[in-house]
Amino acid sequence: MAVILNWIAFGPGQRGFSGGLALPFVSVSGPASEWTGRVAFAIGAVLVDVFLVWMTARGLRDLVGRRR
Repeated sequence: MAVILNWIAFGPGQRGFSGGLALPFVSVSGPASEWTGRVAFAIGAVLVDVFLVWMTARGLRDLVGRRR
């Protein structure tokens, strides 16, 4: 999942996005700019990347701790 988010946010090429807002009894949608879509995916990509680094570090720390 992280690879897909990073590719959409930071990969080469043109992207097409649409956006919207849904509230009870109201729904609005329409096209969104490429810049807005890439920023949204970049925020998600960075969050997932930080989570993966944290999980990897924690797993390695636990693995090394068990061997001692």
